[in-house]
This record gives sequence, C-alpha cells and structure tokens, in this order.
Amino acid sequence: MEETKEDRRKRLARERAKRNYEQNKDSILAYKKDKYSYIKIPKEEQQKRGRKPIEKEFGITTINKKTRFTEEEIINLIMNDDEINSVETKKFHSNNIRRFFRIAECEDLRCLKIDYKLASKRVEEGVNQFTGEPLSPQSIQHTFASILFVISNYATELLNPKIKNYLQDKFNEYSLRTNDYYDTKRNELVYPSFKNYIKKVKEKYGTDSKEYLVANLYNEFTIRDDYGNAPILDNPMSSNEINYFVMRKQYIYFINNDYKTSNKYNSIKYTFSTTLTRLIKNYMANNNINLGDFLFNGNLSSFVSNMNKQLGYDNLGGINIFRHIRVSEMDGETYEDKIKLAKQMGHSAMTIPKYRNKIELKV
Repeated sequence: MEETKEDRRKRLARERAKRNYEQNKDSILAYKKDKYSYIKIPKEEQQKRGRKPIEKEFGITTINKKTRFTEEEIINLIMNDDEINSVETKKFHSNNIRRFFRIAECEDLRCLKIDYKLASKRVEEGVNQFTGEPLSPQSIQHTFASILFVISNYATELLNPKIKNYLQDKFNEYSLRTNDYYDTKRNELVYPSFKNYIKKVKEKYGTDSKEYLVANLYNEFTIRDDYGNAPILDNPMSSNEINYFVMRKQYIYFINNDYKTSNKYNSIKYTFSTTLTRLIKNYMANNNINLGDFLFNGNLSSFVSNMNKQLGYDNLGGINIFRHIRVSEMDGETYEDKIKLAKQMGHSAMTIPKYRNKIELKV
C-alpha cells in the first residue's frame, strides 16, 4: 500500500524521536526519574542576603541585564516564585519550558530575538520525545502559554511588541485548534459508564486490588492525579500545602490542598461513603499500611494508563478518563448539580463541554 503524506509525516517524526532518544538517552532517563527537581534557597537565607532595589530575585536567580534566560535559569525562576501558589502550576510551566528548549533547539530565550518564527515553527512541528508522535494541539498551546508567562513575568524587556504579538497569536491559534481537536475526538470516542468500568475492573483484578480501590475512589471523588503520596492521618493538619486522608472510626475523608487550580478553588474536602471507607481500611490491612503512611506511593498517572490499556481502553488516556466519564454522566442533571460537580472537581464550569462525551449504553 502506498504511503500517504500523513503516514510519511508520522514515520519521519518517529524516526527523529528515536534518533533523539538514542543520542540523549541518559539525560532523558534522568529527566523521567526526577523531572520535577529544582534548586530552592530557603526564605531565611534570601532575607539574609537582602534584595537589591532594581533587581528581582527568585531563589538563586537574579534578573538583570546579563540574564540570558536559559532553561535552568527560567525553571529556577518559576520554581522559586512565591507568587505562584500552586506546585502543580510550577510543574506545568517547568515541563512546558523543558519541552520548548528541547524542540526549539535554543540555548536561551534570546533565540526568539534572533528568529522567533523559526523557533515557533519547530514547536509546531515538534514530537513527543517518548512516543515519537507529533505533539497534540494542546501541548503546543501549553508550550506557547508558558513562554508568554515567562515573558510577561520575568523577561519583560527581552522582546519587542511585534514578537510578543506573534507569540500571542500562535497561542490563540492553538487554543482554537485544541478546541477543534477535542470536538473531533468527542465525536469519535465512546466512554464507559463508571458502572461498566468498575465492573470490568472487578472481574479482572478482584475487589482487594489496588485497581479496584483506585476506580472506586475516582468514582466518588473525581479529582486529578492527587491521591498519590497522600498520607493517612488521624487528625487534620494545620498546613494546607499537601493532600492527605483523615481516618476516623466511622468514616474517612480527603483534603485536596495541592492541585492544578488550588489557587482559585482553595482546599476541597470530601467524605467518602461507608462502602468506600470500608474498602480503604481493608486495603490498608491487606497491604500493611499504617497511619502516617501513604495510601499510594508515587503518582497514579502511569498506573492508571497501564490499567486502562489492560482493560481495552488504551485510546481513552489515563486518569483523565475518570473526569470525562463523570462529566458525561451528568448530562441529564440540573445546572446547579453541574456547577457543584465542577467545584468539587476543581475546574471551571466552562470546562464541562470539553469533557462531555458519548457514554456506552451496555450494562
């Protein structure tokens, strides 16, 4: 069969990604192992050093006329910026900046002054470094969003208005492309109901499994990847910096402090049902998990993605499958209930249409 233009583009993209992986294998593996690492100087030490009147200092990085805005400098600025309240937001921008420097092949952000159209084109034609597939419109949109964030907050004098407007136009373009992309995907995909999903998990893994517990947690409280590395305590904490479970005699509740939009919606508390409370306690007993331990060590993204593939849902993504199911099952509910759900899930009500999909009818 003759290779189509689209197939050829994808093949060449995979080959480029493979060559890139072989050439940079050690750094890529190190990135996957510790992709959120950064250097931060304690506030006390910053106060001892004092602040210069003209310079803006974040951690170890001081912005002045000699600042080059390298990848390392920018990530340190982001991760040490006390004006960014959410750790998830810091991770979001840091990962996008890493993607930009990898794809655009820039040594520092001044490459935009030299040839901003070339750098932008490379972003648009970029590929996922792990899969070799072309970047999704949303990944490109996010990359431009973080570049604009850095320009607006740190590199304010680096680029002229013409370049800034060009980058803003690219962001707007890929915002529209992302909407069109997901509109098309919604017409193609059919999601399981939670009832069907949990039934398949039960049949494949059993009721004592981690898979069954994860599916039921997301069925009741459909958050993002926020259950990982959350300790189980017997009393609430005064700190609002981490997520955690609180176990009482009759029930268990979850405090979601650190999530993507926490700076907008603040802490969210959810009390689990009696059935799910019993399921959590049984899982703890079976796996020798005690008070003070994490219910799940590490994030759940890769775990859920692998589970979905084994269940035959590999085309529906990872944890986001749960948010799509939950919103889609609300189609017949009142607007008041939909607003309540949006707050509980920690996203805007305007996000609901993006998550709405067809739900399979088979029980």
